Amino acid sequence: MPVIFVVEGKCTAQPSVSQVLSSEGYFVLPLTSTTEALQTLACVRPNLVVVDDRGARAAAASLRAALGDAAHQVPVMVVHHDAIEDHSICEPVQARQNGADTLADLLLARVRRHVDPMTVPFN
Repeated sequence: MPVIFVVEGKCTAQPSVSQVLSSEGYFVLPLTSTTEALQTLACVRPNLVVVDDRGARAAAASLRAALGDAAHQVPVMVVHHDAIEDHSICEPVQARQNGADTLADLLLARVRRHVDPMTVPFN
């Protein structure tokens, strides 16, 4: 099962990224800071890191910088108030531009793009 780190900080946005992903059945490990994410990375390798910039300001940039070369191996997505930056494909996407009704819809579509191929058997 794919593991998704969600760095949210003290996010007051509802629903939270962790709630959205958990309700869809994804295994989510909620983290409150870049420091906690980096410490956890020493023990657990995620398939995707999602940073909710609405509650964890500046966490995305510092996390990507701290990951260094590992950032090329672990996809990082950043959720803003009205867009999602997918750093594995280097393009910010507005929810309305992509045909998604809400930011949550866009988030789920982007997460599926990364982790759903990992749930399909090779044979």
